Amino acid sequence: MIEPALQEALESHRRGDLPAAERLYRAALARRPDDPVCLGNLGKLLADQGRVDEGIAAYEQALRAAPHLAALHYNLGMALRSRGDWAAAEARYRRALELSPGLVAAYNNLGNVVQAQGRGEEAAALYREGLRRNPGDAVAHNNLGNVHKAAGRVDEALACYGEALRLAPGFAEAWSNRADACFLTGRLDEALECGRRAMQLAPANAIIHSNFVFMAHFHPAFDAGKLGEVLRDWREQHAAALQAEIPPRANDRSPDRRLRVGYVSPDFRDQAESFFTVPLLANHDHAGFEVYCYSSVLRPDHVTARLRQCADVWRDVGGTSDEALAAIIREDRIDILVDLTMHMAGNRALVFARQPAPVQVCWLAYPGSTGLETMDYRLTDSFMDPPDADTSCYAEQSIRLPDCWVIYDPLIDLPPRPPEQTGPITFGSLNNPAKLNDPLLTLWARVLQAVPGSRLMLLVLSLEQRQRIGRLMESLGVASERLQFAGRMDRPQYLRCYDQIDIALDPLPYNGITTTCDALYMGVPVLTLAGQTAAGRAGKAMLSTIGLAELVAHTQDEFVRKAAQLAADLPRLIEMRRGLRARLAASPLMDAPRFAHHVEAAYRQMWRQWCAQ
Repeated sequence: MIEPALQEALESHRRGDLPAAERLYRAALARRPDDPVCLGNLGKLLADQGRVDEGIAAYEQALRAAPHLAALHYNLGMALRSRGDWAAAEARYRRALELSPGLVAAYNNLGNVVQAQGRGEEAAALYREGLRRNPGDAVAHNNLGNVHKAAGRVDEALACYGEALRLAPGFAEAWSNRADACFLTGRLDEALECGRRAMQLAPANAIIHSNFVFMAHFHPAFDAGKLGEVLRDWREQHAAALQAEIPPRANDRSPDRRLRVGYVSPDFRDQAESFFTVPLLANHDHAGFEVYCYSSVLRPDHVTARLRQCADVWRDVGGTSDEALAAIIREDRIDILVDLTMHMAGNRALVFARQPAPVQVCWLAYPGSTGLETMDYRLTDSFMDPPDADTSCYAEQSIRLPDCWVIYDPLIDLPPRPPEQTGPITFGSLNNPAKLNDPLLTLWARVLQAVPGSRLMLLVLSLEQRQRIGRLMESLGVASERLQFAGRMDRPQYLRCYDQIDIALDPLPYNGITTTCDALYMGVPVLTLAGQTAAGRAGKAMLSTIGLAELVAHTQDEFVRKAAQLAADLPRLIEMRRGLRARLAASPLMDAPRFAHHVEAAYRQMWRQWCAQ
């Protein structure tokens, strides 16, 4: 029988009167210090308020008194998971299931931490076991969809999300995940509609809203003005209220002292971002700049280890809340804080909304804006954002680097294939399949029609998308046998895929960035059509930087004409291919010390402006 003092505490907890509940739990524990029920409920109360370490301590004390209670192991697993301690959380979930195999929720959460550790198929088996016991569990269907999506099985993922939404039409997370799966197959209208539905169901969820913001950059109907509106909506919904909580600055305003620069990212790992972050961080001048990295990497790898060596101070903050991370950055007295993620997955936009550093900068994630009034600057160049261009769509001040806005290191050594031409011309794009929209494919069909016998290679993750592209191209007069499709590959396989491509075609409205650099590195020229947004002029920036502005078109007719002319002039194409890697290596696009110097000069300029305020 529950004693009256504990009963009163439980009732206060149920009513949501958390201060009273905590006081009453502690009063009850003063009389019965090892009461597992009281300790377990206190642990949950503390963990739910973000006081995770205190909650864990309460759970552990409860388990010393009652190690047989599955619910305590399960709840401790939840707290450990919220801290990012995947292995410890896994052990607790497994123990909970040993004690209570019918605890269905544990299959889901065990699957989540197993998946977070990179064991996707094992996670899928756990979700399926949970569904065997409870077929109507929408959360398990959603989680299984996430495994399929992460593995590139997007059609299977869409089926899982569809089942989750059939069971729970108000499941905001499943709508957002379905949006992402549609996005990955180029179904952009449907992706944005699913994203809107998710936002309506969870208006306070900043991550769901960020997903929508990022997807909008790929849609041909979203020009710079519309993107600015989407970003302002996000800011007003999630960030504006936080500005009132920004404390005064305590940083030393000496303009020429050594500066503390902090980089924030979940992607300090073997991922596309590393081809740009490694050369910058490896070439910082540590006499003038003290480099801090705030990493939310789930599964550290060899690239993580390499980047860790580039930092003066490395902090793993994956299980740290936005509010707590902002406090850590303030305590570190960071002078310039750099956002490498913006509105992409795993972002910390709400950290930057709290403005923990006096100067804040965004770079790399995508060419565009965060929409945050607390983000002072964005790094760009004069090709993506010409000096006479309208920059009113950006919340930040644009700082144009002297050469290109990025620096590239492939982090691998693979020779390009010999440039000799032995068969029909193959055009290609190994970009994110989300970039394959109908207006773009219509333009590329014109290229194929202008070059008889040519072929087109595309990267897709979905059979449905292959079929849809095939039908569209057939309707435009391009026979299906002229299309080749590649699927999910590891990096060496992906780079070797460029051996089958003679001329790469840059997508629009969101150009390739990593893929353009990779194509050039593998000796494949890239033809781009300059667009109306910064993301649509990234190709122009990179090609101009390596001295190949001749591959930049400014109208669709010019794009088709340039493609046909290059395909028809085989000596020119072969000579261009033969010299591409050397041209790239000799250009500012691969001159890491030069790029780091330019970035540091920009940081110093920003800092001096702040000191002069």
